[in-house]
Amino acid sequence: MRVAIDVGYGYCKAVGGGVSAGDSSGRRVIIPSTVGPARKARGLAVAFGDGRHRDGHDVTITVGGEDHAYMIGAAAGRRSWATEAAERSGYLPLALTAAALVGADGDTELLLGLPLAMWLRPEQRRALRGELRGVEARVAIDGRRERTITVSGVQVLPQGAGAFALALQTDPSLGERPVGLIDVGYRTTDYVAMRRVSGAVAPDESACGSIDLGAGRVFEAVRQALSDRSGVMLPEGAIEDAIANYGGRLAIRGQDYDAAALVDAEAAALATAVEEQMRRLWMDRLDLMGAVLLAGGGGDLLHRHLRHLHPRTRIVRDPIYANAAGYLAMAG
Repeated sequence: MRVAIDVGYGYCKAVGGGVSAGDSSGRRVIIPSTVGPARKARGLAVAFGDGRHRDGHDVTITVGGEDHAYMIGAAAGRRSWATEAAERSGYLPLALTAAALVGADGDTELLLGLPLAMWLRPEQRRALRGELRGVEARVAIDGRRERTITVSGVQVLPQGAGAFALALQTDPSLGERPVGLIDVGYRTTDYVAMRRVSGAVAPDESACGSIDLGAGRVFEAVRQALSDRSGVMLPEGAIEDAIANYGGRLAIRGQDYDAAALVDAEAAALATAVEEQMRRLWMDRLDLMGAVLLAGGGGDLLHRHLRHLHPRTRIVRDPIYANAAGYLAMAG
C-alpha cells in the first residue's frame, strides 16, 4: 500500500492509496501534529462511547520487541512540535499512526511531505528517511486490531509541490504559463513558483521558500482577545474547537461571545501581511503568472481575503488534503 502523509506544524494529513500511481481511493485522516505520553480514557468516557479520547488516540507501537505508548492528537497537549520541529525526532509515531488510521497493513510505501523550510535542509530529509526506512512495527490504536506495518520505501517531498501536482492533474493548462502556489499552514506559509523549463514544468528555486506567517496566528490572536475581554485565560485550541463544533460561539462564564467574527477580522489582517510579503518576494514575477493557487487549511481560511493578490487567485480542490493527494499523483 502507498500512504501519503503531509506532516504540517499544526496538523498531519494522510491519504491512503493503492499501488498504482495517483490512486487516492483509500481513507483520509487529519490529526493534530502532537505526540505525548500515553494516558488511557476511563470512567465516564466509557459510558458515553467506547472509551476512546475523542480528540486523540491511544497508540502502542512495538518495534524490535519493545512497546512504546503514546497519546497522539489534541489530547496529547500543547503543540510543542510547532516550536521544536527542527530538533524533534518524533516523526515515527506520528507517521505510523497516520498510516495505520488510513488502513496500512503489511508492506507500506510512505510519501512524506515536510514544510519547505525543513525540506530544504538535506540533513532533515536524510534523518527522516533513515528513521523510517525498513522499520517493521506493530501498531495498535485505541485498543483496536493490531496492524503490522513494514516500511518498504520512503520518499520525502516538499509541501506545496503536492498541491501543485494535484492542481495540474485537474487542469493541465496550468503548465502552459508560470504559476504561483501559496500553501498557508498552521505556523508557516510556503510559496512555490512553477515555470516551464526545457519542456517540463519545474520550480523556480529562486522564488520558492517559506515565511513565518500561518493560520495559527489568527486563532491565537482571537484567543488572547477573548481572554482579555472575559478575564479568563482560554486554553489552546478553544477557538478552533468553537469554530469546528459550535458555529463559532463560545460561552465564557455565562457570557456569549462570537469568535467567528473575530476570526474573520484576524484572517483579513493575516491575508494583508501574506500579500505584502508575496508582492515583495515575487516582485515582477507576480505580474507574469497565469494564476496564483492557494492551498492548505489556512489557504481556505484566507481565500476571499487574498483575491486581490492576482486576478486569477483561486483555491485548489480539497485544499486541506491537496498536498497528500498530490503526492500520490506524483508517485507515478
